[in-house]
Amino acid sequence: MFPKYKRAIYLDSDLIVLEDVAKLYETDLEEKPLAACLDMSTFGNPLFARYFRDAIGIDIDQYFNSGVLLMNFEQFRKEEFCEHFLYLLNFYDFDTVAPDQDYLNAMLKDRVKYLDMKWNTMPTAESDEKHPYIVHYNLFFKPWHYSGTKYENYFWRYAKKSPYYRIICREKKNFSKKTSKSDEERLKQMSERCEQILASDRTFKKIFESGKERRS
Repeated sequence: MFPKYKRAIYLDSDLIVLEDVAKLYETDLEEKPLAACLDMSTFGNPLFARYFRDAIGIDIDQYFNSGVLLMNFEQFRKEEFCEHFLYLLNFYDFDTVAPDQDYLNAMLKDRVKYLDMKWNTMPTAESDEKHPYIVHYNLFFKPWHYSGTKYENYFWRYAKKSPYYRIICREKKNFSKKTSKSDEERLKQMSERCEQILASDRTFKKIFESGKERRS
């Protein structure tokens, strides 16, 4: 889509940027296609760990989050990465828990530059960043829904400056216990999907290890 550019940063919408992303942009990619942070929101979950290992084909301590990415467009073009991505998507249509994230992790195994977690700090119990560069309120860690969310002070600092502040406050006020149960239900559904995919004969790991397809 952007043939004039050598690299680009991708950012999810559920985050707060606290540091100049030019510093992220200048990261030495070491000729790797992508730079990203580990997905700490999945740490401590044995089912997800098994899903990553046995379905995606990657250990949990290598599985990265796609909410903050530094992409090496030159390398992507050189190896026709996008064409390969679309081929796998259209031909196999792998069942996934985190669609683009799982594809990227499966295809780029051992070819990722891992960033300092400051660039994608998540409000998990395991996170202890004192001065995060980017706070990512992924999964169900939403300060506009739940009080006491880790790093919520950064969100509300900027929310108060937004013309949508009243709407955000109304959103939180209207977020009921009934609605919060839907988050619990979605987490349950994610877990059930993990089990279903693990039982499938068509997973990234099985297809790649069979020799039918290449990872990259």
